[in-house]
Amino acid sequence: MIRVGYLSNTFSNHPGSHLISGLFRLHDRTEFEISCFSYGKDDHSYYRKRAEQEADHFFDISQMNDTIAAELIRKHQIDILVDLRGFTHANRLRINAFRPAPVHVIYLGYPGTTGADFIDYIVADKIVIPESHAQYFSEKIVYMPHCYQVNDNTQKIHERLFHRTEFNIPDEVFAFCCFCTHYKIEPIMFDCWTRILKRVPKSVLCLLEGSKSAEKNLKKEIVNRGVDEKRLLFQKKMPKDEHLARLRLFDLSLDTRIVNGHTTTSDALWAGVPVVTAKGGHFSSRVSASILNAIGLAELITNDIGEYEELAVDIANNPEKLQALKKKVETNRLTAPLFDTPQFTRNLERAYREMVKIAKRGESPKQIDVQQLD
Repeated sequence: MIRVGYLSNTFSNHPGSHLISGLFRLHDRTEFEISCFSYGKDDHSYYRKRAEQEADHFFDISQMNDTIAAELIRKHQIDILVDLRGFTHANRLRINAFRPAPVHVIYLGYPGTTGADFIDYIVADKIVIPESHAQYFSEKIVYMPHCYQVNDNTQKIHERLFHRTEFNIPDEVFAFCCFCTHYKIEPIMFDCWTRILKRVPKSVLCLLEGSKSAEKNLKKEIVNRGVDEKRLLFQKKMPKDEHLARLRLFDLSLDTRIVNGHTTTSDALWAGVPVVTAKGGHFSSRVSASILNAIGLAELITNDIGEYEELAVDIANNPEKLQALKKKVETNRLTAPLFDTPQFTRNLERAYREMVKIAKRGESPKQIDVQQLD
């Protein structure tokens, strides 16, 4: 029996939990025992309850210091400790520094290297970390055969059929959207978005609500770039199933640049909305390329901002092309690897088995290439 522990503060209504919720119940219980070690607040959400129910053991370590938490993990003889947060807000990566498990893995929440000698592996794929980039990672790379990012293929989309007028979106316009958090919006991409709006006159861009100051500044900047601020619309946050239903109102999702959409890109595709991305040079700027490749939509991956702009404008001005893309998204989301959560789980388990074998032989961590066998 291989005991896997997942360490996080996001067993809650959080984008990371939206992705990983389908994983725990699918682990093969004849070979794997699953524990969750939670240092986040209990928000009593569906996602928290699901993690508590679908893991074999759920430990709330939020009131424990790092030493005691590490002792608890060691006491339960965890073979592989998977840190889901890395260097993100309020992380407790220090627990890993005590080495409470023979194998330590960084996964999902932090798209980059920790630089830490106490983390053995990072789970990735050959798009987000090309083999030529492996030398820049302190961890050994676990290469998944498709996209490294797990997705939940049981995620519910609300049955309600929304109408554009409910969200101030005119019926006759081409509706672009980007529901990433505002920190991902930077001048080069914003410049590109405004050029797209100018080239598609009957169009709007919808963003997620944020702080009032951020919204004010973005409206100011779009006016400075020669676009009417009424074409920049901010949409309220909604429960996840309703948000996915609302997404179906949009024509095309525009990805961000330095930090791509992760959950955001998957959400759009799950709702049937194509996403245009520009593949960058580092992990966080290549995630959407990996996601699109795994759903069979490589034609939506561009190599720079110029290509990105041209593709977005071409789709917006070509209704037949848009409909063909939407049809392909709808077909592929149920057949391509991206949302095949059971297959993803089997592949991840192959990696876990190999990690344990290497550790039991007393060998140092080494690159693992997971092969798709079924």
